[in-house]
Amino acid sequence: MARKKIVFVIVEGPTDDEALGVMLERIFDKYTVHVEIMRCDITTESGIGENRVVARVGKAIRGYATQNHYTAKDFSEIIHIVDTDGAFIPDEYITEDRDRKRIHYSEEGIIAKNRDMIVSRNRQKCANIRTLAGCTNMLKTIPYHIYYMSCNLDHVLHGKLNCSNDEKGHNAYQFAKKYRHDVSGFITFISASDFSVMNGYKESWEYIDEGLNSLGRHTNLGLCFADYYEKEYT
Repeated sequence: MARKKIVFVIVEGPTDDEALGVMLERIFDKYTVHVEIMRCDITTESGIGENRVVARVGKAIRGYATQNHYTAKDFSEIIHIVDTDGAFIPDEYITEDRDRKRIHYSEEGIIAKNRDMIVSRNRQKCANIRTLAGCTNMLKTIPYHIYYMSCNLDHVLHGKLNCSNDEKGHNAYQFAKKYRHDVSGFITFISASDFSVMNGYKESWEYIDEGLNSLGRHTNLGLCFADYYEKEYT
């Protein structure tokens, strides 16, 4: 019996896996789904600029492949899910409040203790995401796509910004519980809601790059399931 090919999913943290992992496994049930939890945001890592970010993602894939004795031929595709964190907004919508302990996001702007730090972070994140969005393959031959949750996962899935870690864990559990036996409901939610950006892959990235859109509630993740959605639910 032939071994299933791997759908390799890259996420930032454990709540991404908790919220989405079960659905991904059920949707891509003809494949082995592996969720790689980076426990960081690759696009804002220190020393990772646009000239190194593709190699940084490739390193994560290669590490898993080496550890499990896989080659590029064993992979079906790479799915990379990122938060936008308002990174594409003009600098004038970032304000400073020295008394603020945590970064505060709203759909009108970002408030931070150190404004210059956020401006610098956003520039790095934008450059890296634009590079990754223009990348079609990892390790030369494995199809690669990057999808966004804007402003972040909880914003898209629950309409909430600025959640604590405890709240994120609770939200992820509740979302997985709601949809784990309702794949069609999940597909409809992520693909056909008013926040779903489904006008094409390139166009979806152009959209999130405009104005304050990267602070709004938007996701293009539904594009990842477009073929499945059309086959099963239309």
